[in-house]
Amino acid sequence: MIRRRLPITFYNWTSTVGAFMAVTSFSIIILLFLIDLMVERTTIYLGLLTYVFLPSILVFGLILIAAGALIERRRLAQGKPSFFPKQISVDLTNPVHRDTMVIVAVVGILFLLGTSIGTYKAYQATESVAFCGTLCHRVMNPEHTAYQTSSHARVACVRCHIGPGADWFVKSKLSGLYQVYATLAHKFPQPIPTPIKDLRPARDTCLECHWPEKFFGSRRNVYPHYLADEKNTPNPISLLIHIGGGSEKQGPVEGIHWHMAVSNQVEYIARDKERQEIAWVRVTDKKGNVTEYQHAESPLTPEERGKATVRAMDCIDCHNRPSHVYRSPLRAVNEAMATGDISPTLPYVKREAVKALDSDYADTATAAKEIQAKLLAFYQENHPDVAKDRPADLDAA
Repeated sequence: MIRRRLPITFYNWTSTVGAFMAVTSFSIIILLFLIDLMVERTTIYLGLLTYVFLPSILVFGLILIAAGALIERRRLAQGKPSFFPKQISVDLTNPVHRDTMVIVAVVGILFLLGTSIGTYKAYQATESVAFCGTLCHRVMNPEHTAYQTSSHARVACVRCHIGPGADWFVKSKLSGLYQVYATLAHKFPQPIPTPIKDLRPARDTCLECHWPEKFFGSRRNVYPHYLADEKNTPNPISLLIHIGGGSEKQGPVEGIHWHMAVSNQVEYIARDKERQEIAWVRVTDKKGNVTEYQHAESPLTPEERGKATVRAMDCIDCHNRPSHVYRSPLRAVNEAMATGDISPTLPYVKREAVKALDSDYADTATAAKEIQAKLLAFYQENHPDVAKDRPADLDAA
């Protein structure tokens, strides 16, 4: 005869199923946790399974154990003698009570320890670039691909999209619940619209790293560019950007960062969702002088003014895709030729590569095949000597 170590109310099918779920999920969590410690690199799916999905099953199993015990206690109270006396007492000399106390204490400590580690790991997993960019790959694949070649590729997604502080962390997780539903139900817009409406103000994110007051003077940028002739003649484009002063300590506040100076505030109203059609602007200088500007040809009507949202200008209004930069075919080919990924000595490669990229394709796999086929067909037909003697350069292109 098996000796019972727990109160009789725990011996029911509901609690038994809950115990099985809890013990099984906890055992798998320990196994996956050890794998996570020993293996140098794992996938985001392992972290999601170990620190989010399985702990949810564990908690649900513990709830079933408690619920089954309560239901069984109520059932026994209806007609059968209850295991519990009218006055509950704990007698450590009683083996059943003592074993129950030890089991509850050990399980409780292990559960709290595992929950603490799991919560922290779950936090790390949901804050990672892999979680943001690859878990919902159907949604974020274009954004994640562009992000990896941007100037912010070493900045985690959450640094810009959430930023520091608990309040925005909570807001992001609540917003994430709907995003998970939208992904599962396939109700998200394609492509993802920009600008993002509820993005945290740039002063709380961008200015954690950037300091407009320290950007002043002028800056010369030279962009690689090749002509679309047979020799792909280099024709770099030089652009002088008048940054001006971001602070009066560096001289008069002027240039492209004038509107970001602390002493000036620029507000505007846009007629379109993309914030491209500006109909009204208000400027407040350091002395408090206010100047308003209206669109000369089509000023805002009183009805539009009453419904409009006034936006304070910040970094994102100009640097509107700082991390998710979609390069045009022209720019992408120029950069690839400048870095040697595409050999500039291939005749007409600039013209033909841009032409191949600037076409419509059903999907990425189809595009890769057809782009290759178009380039090879051009050289086989027009420059058979190149197709024969330089297959490696063509493959790279």
